[in-house]
Amino acid sequence: MSQKALWTCIFFALTTLPYTQTKWRYLPEVPSHGVETRTARPTYSFRGFWDGTYQEQFEKWLGQKIGFRGVFVRTDNQINYSLFNQFSSHSRFQVVLGKDRYLFGRSYVTAYEKNKPMSEAHLVAAVRWLKRVQHELQLRDKGFLLVISPSKANLYEEYLPDDVRRRKDRAPSNYERMLPLLRAEKIQVLDTVSMLKDLKGKGVTAFSRGSTHWTFSSSCIVAAETMRRFETQTGQRYPAMPCSPLKLQSSPIAQDMDLATLSNLWFPESFSEPLSYAKPRPSSAGATAIPTMASVGSSFMWSILHYLDAYKVYKDRSFYYYFNTKYTYPPTQARSVNRKTFDFDKEILSKDLFLIEINESVIHSVGFGVLPRLVKHLVATRSK
Repeated sequence: MSQKALWTCIFFALTTLPYTQTKWRYLPEVPSHGVETRTARPTYSFRGFWDGTYQEQFEKWLGQKIGFRGVFVRTDNQINYSLFNQFSSHSRFQVVLGKDRYLFGRSYVTAYEKNKPMSEAHLVAAVRWLKRVQHELQLRDKGFLLVISPSKANLYEEYLPDDVRRRKDRAPSNYERMLPLLRAEKIQVLDTVSMLKDLKGKGVTAFSRGSTHWTFSSSCIVAAETMRRFETQTGQRYPAMPCSPLKLQSSPIAQDMDLATLSNLWFPESFSEPLSYAKPRPSSAGATAIPTMASVGSSFMWSILHYLDAYKVYKDRSFYYYFNTKYTYPPTQARSVNRKTFDFDKEILSKDLFLIEINESVIHSVGFGVLPRLVKHLVATRSK
């Protein structure tokens, strides 16, 4: 076979492989990681064909269904990263490549660049709701704590691309505006933004290169401080959380590499680094009470709950993820939250402790809609 014929065969095979894989799926597909809205196969219509909407929808559908899509995506991303040291600049690409192989979630970078200030009325109302919830829970001898989690884009801004740092909105953020009001109203708040900034200065890895969330080691420290704050409020002693012994692992685990996974590279290990992990040894020695807990928060709660669960600091807990899904432990279960029929007495007021977590980048969403409903219920039930 001549060289020309050989290259013709190779070209033909490469151009037909995606079609044959799409039709018969004779090889397992390589998965692509990330959130993507699935597109249904469009129904043909003459009007849609004439105005181009049918072709547009068909192209989106085919792009998601085409064979070897994961292979092509990973190969394209790996070539861009390995040869040109860059990721896709497309707005739908969820990962931003910073300096020294630090990765950032695009939504946090966008919040860093474009501050969307809360109105003064919204700001004051949010603080008043928090104050009222705290007051009403204190009347019922229950602990309350607001935990503000940090944004990697703010805490590690020195590793952001220079063009991103130049675009930073210099106006005070909603977090910077709200924090003095929270303190003025004596609301129980754990400001982990300042806390981790201090720990970072002492050599603690608050965020790994390949993560969008705080490291397990730093979240254990936050979890332990959370329980200490509750102890101060309630006068009880809960099971200790020493966050030790620490074990150094050469490769990060789980969410300490979540952005590296989302980058969809063939070799995400380039963002790996040794990290320490606490190995819990639960003990109730010296504890005067084992509480129950309810919490509302974001994905930053998962590693906190990981350690609170592991140290067995409570009898049970309910976590309302964005106030949309309820996760319990023990046993480990999940179910959707119906906000219209939500039973505040059963779900929150039956617990000893109530925690609200919110990230500094979205502090305008504090409580994710639970606050006004809870305040209304608390006031109504107390007046009976």
